[in-house]
Amino acid sequence: MSHVLPAGQGQRQQEAYVFRRLDRLPGPHPLGQLRMAFYQGGIQSEHPRPQGPAEGTGVPADQLYPMDIDRAFRKMSEIKPHIKVWWREGSQSQQLIRDGEVDMIAMWSARAVDLIDDKVPLELVWNGAEIYYANLLVPKGDPNAKAAWQFCNFVAQAKPQANFAMLLPYGPANPDARALMSEARLRQTPAWPENEKVSFKHDAAWIAPRLAQIRERWTQWLTT
Repeated sequence: MSHVLPAGQGQRQQEAYVFRRLDRLPGPHPLGQLRMAFYQGGIQSEHPRPQGPAEGTGVPADQLYPMDIDRAFRKMSEIKPHIKVWWREGSQSQQLIRDGEVDMIAMWSARAVDLIDDKVPLELVWNGAEIYYANLLVPKGDPNAKAAWQFCNFVAQAKPQANFAMLLPYGPANPDARALMSEARLRQTPAWPENEKVSFKHDAAWIAPRLAQIRERWTQWLTT
């Protein structure tokens, strides 16, 4: 049975995290200290993601939505002078942390796992991570809709999702896929229960009608 989400058919879970280099920031670091270190001396992507700064102002994860956009932008303006780099592509985020240009970074989880597999001394900080879904959609009236839905139904099944996650460690959207994965790999994804428990979920339904306005404000903010 495939897994269907409110916004479409779920293909996989993705997550944005804070990562730190253990050789630069060794030892235990409480979440608050890590978050402030990241916001005051780290790196961000050049994409509008006000959820993190909103959470950084002390808003509990379960109260992020409806989001106080003004509050999030005030926090971003406070930390903006301390941001070293605004990355544009996932490969750039990997290169920055690999080369040691930055000590802490927000990036996509599978790219960080790739670096860890290459022996880059990174740690994933799951607490406060943002979970969002990649969906498969078929345009209404598409002449190949039947074949497209057959493909969607196949890739949303537990076994194909588990196989995909074993190759690329994003979380499977189909919960039944978890039992078909090795525990070691599942722990590297947002689908591991302990990782999911300390993360928050992206609210696409709330963001979607406001996205154009947020992007416009972000672009103006970034260039001033």
